[in-house]
Parts: sequence; C-alpha cells; structure tokens
Amino acid sequence: MGNIENATNRQTVETIRRFERNPEIARPVNFCFVSHIYDNIRRLSDKLNENGYYVVHCGVTATGVYKCTVVKKMVPDYELLNRICIELRLLAERFGVEFEGWEVGIGDEGDSG
Repeated sequence: MGNIENATNRQTVETIRRFERNPEIARPVNFCFVSHIYDNIRRLSDKLNENGYYVVHCGVTATGVYKCTVVKKMVPDYELLNRICIELRLLAERFGVEFEGWEVGIGDEGDSG
C-alpha cells in the first residue's frame, strides 16, 4: 500500500475521532472497484459477497466503466482499514479489477443504517 493511501487512511480515521460524538460506533464503510470487463467485476462482487461484504452496486457507469461498491459495517480503525485495503487490493488484482479505495460518512452518528 502506498504512503499516500496510508496517510489518507490515518487522516480520515483521525477526522472521525475528532469530530464524531461517538467515534466508536460501527458505521457502513464503502469500498469501490472498477473494471472495463463486466465478468471480472461480477466475479469479484460474488467473492466479496461470500466474504461478508454487502454489494450495494455492481453495474455499468455513465462512462461505460463497470463499477462495484460493497459495504461492511465496522468501527473505522486505522490499522484495520490498512489491512483491509491491502487484502482488497490483492483480491482485486486477482480478478483483473482496480480497487479505488474506501469512503465513510461523517456526521453526528455516521450512518446508523
């Protein structure tokens, strides 16, 4: 994992801890992937679903690229997210897909859904 991604993970987790009233609550964390080949993104989404991720979206974008967004509810933690990012990047490579990264809602209680 690159230094920029590592620093971004740390910065995002620190932001959650600084601005949330209850930073230790589990919240949905989205992980995003893209590919130019539908079968690759579909096979990856099936594997992620088997691994406990919920597939939010898996389809073509307006630009013709295939995108998959999965979510897992967790307490955002720097070391945990670094480990997950490494695992997801390696899994994506195995399926010929690009791992774009992750995002999480920041608000009063994150997203309690």
